[in-house]
Amino acid sequence: MRKIPDIVREIIEKDENAYESLRRDILNISSYTKQIHAEVDQITLKEIKHGTIVAALARLGKNLQKLPVSSKPKIKISNLSVISDLSLITYEKNPSSLAKIADLNFSDVFSISDALNEITIIGNDQTVNNLKKKFKSNSKSFASNLVAITLKLSEEIKTLDVYTLLNSLKNKQINILEILRSSNEISFVIEKDSLDQAVKSFNDYF
Repeated sequence: MRKIPDIVREIIEKDENAYESLRRDILNISSYTKQIHAEVDQITLKEIKHGTIVAALARLGKNLQKLPVSSKPKIKISNLSVISDLSLITYEKNPSSLAKIADLNFSDVFSISDALNEITIIGNDQTVNNLKKKFKSNSKSFASNLVAITLKLSEEIKTLDVYTLLNSLKNKQINILEILRSSNEISFVIEKDSLDQAVKSFNDYF
């Protein structure tokens, strides 16, 4: 069984504002506990007492407050690029769908996400439309008018860096359809209308 302090830390590290507030000893721990209580119960598959989560947050806060300010993730974006006119489509994963996808011109494909029961293709509009014609079955999801923002970081991407960038987009209320990550690059697939706001959300990291 996973320990409650580990779960609490994992949750708060996804929320940059709460993480920084806890580090500065200005977080309302009781209120934040109410906010994350259901998620903790869901992860543990048990009903965890309010006081147990409060205690875990309090201990974590004391540990964070001992760390230097530089412990907060310092992200440096060295390059930002945008690919436009993208569409996303998801099909049930089976031998038939895999065979059809294998015939794609992969130079026109931005990404293929191969999950356990589904497969998602992101490519230029024409490629995805051609793929739709090849399938007799309906897709499980489809979206068009998308763009991909790719960030190249000066150092290897850490998990907390991802949460920090996600929180920047969250603060602009930007819907993220797909995330792709390598050692030094991370791409966010979003709606075209959100592009300007997304770029602005990363300004502090250049």
